[in-house]
Amino acid sequence: MELIDIKISRRPKLITGVKIKEGNQWVLVNHNLVDYVLDGYSFINKKYIKKVVEVSKEVIDYKIIKMRYHEKISDSFSDLLLESYQSLLSSFLNTSKLVAFEFESSEYCIIGVITKINEKSFRINKLSTKGIFLGEENFEFNSIRIIDIETDYLNALEGFLNESKNEK
Repeated sequence: MELIDIKISRRPKLITGVKIKEGNQWVLVNHNLVDYVLDGYSFINKKYIKKVVEVSKEVIDYKIIKMRYHEKISDSFSDLLLESYQSLLSSFLNTSKLVAFEFESSEYCIIGVITKINEKSFRINKLSTKGIFLGEENFEFNSIRIIDIETDYLNALEGFLNESKNEK
């Protein structure tokens, strides 16, 4: 297990996580959101990484996370390609999986479902904080700093959307 701290340009806080996989374009970590809580997965655009530091195995954070981390998690991402924007985003295309995108500001993110991938951009059907789809918007690949999946927040929204479908 490799626990790392990642400094991203124009982002005041470090991202800490268990490194799962690395490709030419992306680094995938199991995000350590706070204290010893691993919450979801973050794909970090290597273009914006300023510094990566491995957390010492002697630090308590490392020791506790190691007790809680399951190595088999990395196996579920073995087929995922982290070589380009298109290869990563294609894995979420035509699924109902909610994805969160963080751009220049870490103050907010855009959540939605990827609906189309173009040569230099992609479209997502954006989701409001009230769980209502707002329509599609186009975003350029090179503006993405972080992509999050399977966080507690995103899973709760997916559960809400599924429950809403069942009520209709």
